[in-house]
Amino acid sequence: ARGPDAPPDVEPLRWVLLTTELVTSAEEARQVVRYYELRSTAPSIRWACLAVAKLGGFTDTKRTGRPGWDTMWHGWFRLQERLEGYQMSKLARATL
Repeated sequence: ARGPDAPPDVEPLRWVLLTTELVTSAEEARQVVRYYELRSTAPSIRWACLAVAKLGGFTDTKRTGRPGWDTMWHGWFRLQERLEGYQMSKLARATL
């Protein structure tokens, strides 16, 4: 998918969308792009912190809504592992 119109001297953004939807035609691909266009606004910092905390095992058993530093550190480490795995898979595909 391409981003919205860019100025003449700037190449428009190109997106590679990963989906679990079965796409067998151009119309189905356009529908998946529409799904992405309809997403809500960018997530908040709080959402990002809680997402990292959940990777670290945060379950909010005390109902405080505040993860500890240890949980955040473990979540950050797990996120880094996933990013490295993604980068390695991308590199492996490029060398095939």
